Amino acid sequence: MSDAFLIALIGSCSILSCAVGLWLPSYRRHRAATRRLRDFVGDGEAHGSENAPRREASGGGVRGLLQREALRAKIDIAARDFALLMLLFASGTVALTFAITGRAHPAVGLVAGVCGASIPVLWVRWRASVLASRFTEQLPDTVTTLANGIRAGLTLQQAVSAVVRESADPTAGEFRPIERALGLGVALDSALDDLLRRRPSEDLSLLVSAMKLHALVGGNLARVLDSIAVTLRERARIQRDVRVLTSQQRYSAYVLAGLPVIVGVALYLVSPDYFRVMFAYPLTRLALGLAATLVISGFLVMRRLASVDA
Repeated sequence: MSDAFLIALIGSCSILSCAVGLWLPSYRRHRAATRRLRDFVGDGEAHGSENAPRREASGGGVRGLLQREALRAKIDIAARDFALLMLLFASGTVALTFAITGRAHPAVGLVAGVCGASIPVLWVRWRASVLASRFTEQLPDTVTTLANGIRAGLTLQQAVSAVVRESADPTAGEFRPIERALGLGVALDSALDDLLRRRPSEDLSLLVSAMKLHALVGGNLARVLDSIAVTLRERARIQRDVRVLTSQQRYSAYVLAGLPVIVGVALYLVSPDYFRVMFAYPLTRLALGLAATLVISGFLVMRRLASVDA
């Protein structure tokens, strides 16, 4: 690879990064104004506003998938801006890879671009999973707060307001749209369906089903919520015990899958010429591809063996 091409590639990525840095402050101000307007007006998707069909129509495909992932991760970013961020990471990773290897190979650039574009997606999915786990951990206390409020004589809307005031994030942020929707006269079923659509889980589905059934047939909701809280705490205890019992198998999968990568990186740093020989011949490249396939397959099989259905 010529030095001129490498300098042009790295310079283009630097110019793109500077442009994004200059554009970011105005974008953040625009998103902040949009967020304040949305919080004031309310989310019309749950109660059939005039924008709901348009939102549902634009919710398909890659754009809808990126937007849903960003919403679950509580990241205020549009789908097109998220795609731009993926493109920036992909170009930066390709430039960094070419600069390190000193070669502009198309296959290496393609792999580097895919890996770079997947970094924002993996981070968003990790953040969404962390928020979902935290919401699930807080759910028994949330159900207990609802039961105590109803037992004290509060209405369901007042009990939800108490949850919003007393709970930490992400529970407070997830129940705030329900409080706002009930204050605007939206049906309870629609508000609960919107919550379940944002945070799909079996534990939350149990709570939503119980509250919907109470809205239809009546009964002692506080006692039902107490039973649900006990059930959720028992499920959480069993899941923690299962994770402890399967921790050895899970971490063994991590070690066995990461060991070849660590050894390969160390070998490249110690003796680059010795490491490059493995990519010099078609047979060695085929052996490396087969080894990578076997390592990934073994990792997936060990993860599957260590997973226990709740």
